[in-house]
Amino acid sequence: MTYSHNYTEESDAVAVTGLGMVSSIGLDVVTSCASARAGISRADELENFKVVSEGFDEHDPIISHSVPILTQGFAGSGRMISLCVSALSDLSKNVDLSQFDWERTGFFLNMPSGYYFDVEEIINQTDNSLTDIQQVTQSDITKERDKSLAADVISTVLQIMGMPIPVEHHRLYLDDNTGVIKAISDASVLLQGGVLDRCFIGGVDSLIETDILEVLDSLDLLKTPGKTHGVFPGEAAAFVLLERCSNATQSNSNVECILQANAVTKDFAHRFYETATSGVPLAEVLTATLQNCSHAGKDAPFIIADQNGDAWKAKEWANASIRVSAQFPDIEQPLWNTAQFFGETGAASGAIAICMGARAFARDYAPSNNFIVCMSSYNGSKAALHAVR
Repeated sequence: MTYSHNYTEESDAVAVTGLGMVSSIGLDVVTSCASARAGISRADELENFKVVSEGFDEHDPIISHSVPILTQGFAGSGRMISLCVSALSDLSKNVDLSQFDWERTGFFLNMPSGYYFDVEEIINQTDNSLTDIQQVTQSDITKERDKSLAADVISTVLQIMGMPIPVEHHRLYLDDNTGVIKAISDASVLLQGGVLDRCFIGGVDSLIETDILEVLDSLDLLKTPGKTHGVFPGEAAAFVLLERCSNATQSNSNVECILQANAVTKDFAHRFYETATSGVPLAEVLTATLQNCSHAGKDAPFIIADQNGDAWKAKEWANASIRVSAQFPDIEQPLWNTAQFFGETGAASGAIAICMGARAFARDYAPSNNFIVCMSSYNGSKAALHAVR
C-alpha cells in the first residue's frame, strides 16, 4: 500500500534550509554537486579487493568511488561516524547552530539495512539459488549490528558535533535508498504538528569495505571486466535541515527548496524474488507524488533517480516510466542519476539527490523549477519526493 503526504498551505509546507555533504568528488556539498554537474567522476581501482571474472583467468580489481583521505584508517561504524561528522560540519558552515533550541530539534539518520547479508545468509542455510528466495528475513548477524548502530552512531556523531538533541528526538532508519524520504515524511508530520521546529535528516553508507564487497560479489551485483552491467560501489554522507516555511521566514533562514509531496510503499518482490519486477510499485509512488504536487500547467519536473548499472533496476525503471508517462506525459525530462557520479551510495542516495536538485536551483542550471527524487531499495521499498524552487 502506498502512503503519500502533501502540503496544502504554503505556510505549512516544509522547507530545506541547510545542506551538507561529503562524497568521492567533494568534501562539501558545493564541490560535490559542482563536480557532478561538470561530469567529474573519481572512479578508481580498489587495491585491497579483487575478483575473478567469468572468462578471465586473472584476478581483476573492482572500480569504486571512495571518499579520499577522510575515511583512511576507519572501518565499520567508525567510518560511518567520520562521514556523518564531515557532512554535518559542512552543513554547519552556512547554518548558525548556536541559535537552535535543541529541545525542539530532531535528528533522523538513515543507514544500510543489511539486506545483502540477509540474502547471503538465506542462501548459505538453505542452499537456495538466488531466484528461489521468496522472503528475506533479518538474520541474527544484522539484528546484532542494528543494536550496535542504534546505540552508538547517532549519539557519537551528536556528541562530536556538540548538538545536544534529546534522545526522544533521535530516529534511526535502516532502509537503504528509500530511508531518507521515509524520514522526511515522518519529520514533516512532526514539524507541521508543532512537535519540532527543525529536523536534521541524513543518510550515510559505505559499500567499499571488504565484508560488503565479498557479499556483493557473491550475489553477482558488482560490475567487473567480464560483465556488461553491475554496480560500482561508493560511499558518502549527506544531510538536509528541514523547517516549516513559516519558521524559516521568521528566522531569515536560507530556503534551498520547498518540499511539496512525497509517497512511500513496499513491494513484496525484492531484488532476488523469482518473478521479474513489474515496476508497478515504483510507478505508484511516482504517480501519487505527481498527483499531490501542483506542477500542472508549469514546468514539468526533472527526475533524480538511483539507477546504478544493475539490469534489474533498469528493467524496473523502464516498466514504471511507461506506466507513469501514460498519465503524465509532460514529465519526460532529463533523468539524473546519483550513481553516475558518486557510485552506488545506498542509504545516502536520497539525501544526495536532494542536494543535487537544491544546488541546481541555487546555481541556475536546473532544467525546471521543480524536481522529483525517485528511489528504489533492493529490499522492496519504493519512495518519491517532490520539491519546488
